[in-house]
Amino acid sequence: MFRSLEYHLGDRIDFSFVGIDVDRRALGFILAKMPGVELYEADAIRLSELLDETLITADIAVVFQCCYALAGQDTDQILKGLSRVAPTVVVADHIDNCFGVESSVMTLRDAADRVYEATCHPFAHLLAEAGYTNVCVLPATPWKGLTGFIVASRNPLPPCTQLEEHIAEAAQPEFAEAANKRHAIRKAAPAAAPVNSVSPSIDEALDEIAARRCRTVSVYGDRPFVEAFRTAVNATMADVDTVWFSGSFADVEHGARVLDRTVLSSECVVVGGPLARLYHPRLLRLMARTGTVRPVFPVAIRFSRGSRRTTGTRSTNDGCSCSRGKPWR
Repeated sequence: MFRSLEYHLGDRIDFSFVGIDVDRRALGFILAKMPGVELYEADAIRLSELLDETLITADIAVVFQCCYALAGQDTDQILKGLSRVAPTVVVADHIDNCFGVESSVMTLRDAADRVYEATCHPFAHLLAEAGYTNVCVLPATPWKGLTGFIVASRNPLPPCTQLEEHIAEAAQPEFAEAANKRHAIRKAAPAAAPVNSVSPSIDEALDEIAARRCRTVSVYGDRPFVEAFRTAVNATMADVDTVWFSGSFADVEHGARVLDRTVLSSECVVVGGPLARLYHPRLLRLMARTGTVRPVFPVAIRFSRGSRRTTGTRSTNDGCSCSRGKPWR
């Protein structure tokens, strides 16, 4: 699932992950594999207390192979707790009693035709009580702890057939191999335009844009940076049109576009904000894939470690921004 997210959207969307588990060993494993993940320890009862004490938000919550070992009341508490965190939840568990009215122990067979017993919960009913109005059930190859996925959301969902196609694709060995090698294959980048430069401030970036008489500008950054840039543009260059691009779900909800080739439809691109170090190489990779070059003006960025930054974001001694992004949104 995570591999599928990274493969399809990793170049355009910034993913951050929040892990909640009762097993410290599992948390340690996740931390070793994903050093940037934000981890909490909680069980079904502690989850509600954790959410009362800590602001945790996400776009998607994933419950992976844990409910089959829990009582119905604990499962209900987990789903209601996660409804406070995310508008969409994916439950990977036993779906055999999904549309039932109460939890029950069922006799099942796994992919090797072995018989086993597991507690199966009425997930559709529990998710509806938790406030999720749209539900899609997706069968999977049965295994102990998993017979399918339930995708539930307060928002409209894609057709189940589309979700089934994506899950089937991500399950193929070829997909895993391609995903692991994706970043190892590099297409030669086109020659950089001689007008590219690093501008210590928005005003100097505007001077560069004015000198080249650009009338359309793609702005790639977070909302505060784009608002500051547009304010400066409106004050001095009212005839310049800007288009906002960002890799943040929160920014997309406020009108930003996800990075794609249309960012190169403008005459130049300005990159700025606390994630500019991440956005700039993404933009260059897009230019390499499309064979299209535009003048790029990264605002107040030095790409060598230890350099001084002059943006308004708070920085550490080694020059790395320490402005903390929101949890997975």
